[in-house]
Amino acid sequence: MKSISLVSDLKYLILRFLEKIFTSFGINIYGQFINNIKINLRNNTNIRTHNFDIHPFNPSWQLTRYLGNIKYLKKSQNKIVQNFNTLSVNLQKLGFRLFFNTVDDNVVPQVLILYDDNGGLVEHLRTMGIGAWRWPDIEMPDEVANNPDHYPNTVFFDKNLTLLPIHQSIDDEQINYIIQVLKRWKL
Repeated sequence: MKSISLVSDLKYLILRFLEKIFTSFGINIYGQFINNIKINLRNNTNIRTHNFDIHPFNPSWQLTRYLGNIKYLKKSQNKIVQNFNTLSVNLQKLGFRLFFNTVDDNVVPQVLILYDDNGGLVEHLRTMGIGAWRWPDIEMPDEVANNPDHYPNTVFFDKNLTLLPIHQSIDDEQINYIIQVLKRWKL
């Protein structure tokens, strides 16, 4: 299992490194061309398989190292909450409807969720270099995709929610860029 997690860690680190190189050359890693490559890679791995062989794995050495670093975790949590709060306050002022606009103490949100009442917001943000997404999107189980009348909430949320990144790697300049791009979006 350690060799499996080491290989997974190395693949992850290599992909993040390639993303850094691409972005340093001004390549939009969220644009349609790169996104199509990602979708094709995921489709080739049959992400919609329903017969997963689920069994516990040991956490990777990288995850173990991060989880063991209390100072890093606290710093990351504070930055994520700061990013959430900054976006939340500013986007509400612009008139965006948020799925939730506050979080309780000791809660670290993973995304900021906007309603996309007119459609096309995710695509617009990705075109502008912002890693927005919807979920489940391409991970929609076949059962749901083939029977939307049986799963109206899932279908509604998949089509009408935009998830914005707020992770600890996003700095204040990038948060301000997200706000500026959304200022120009017609509600």
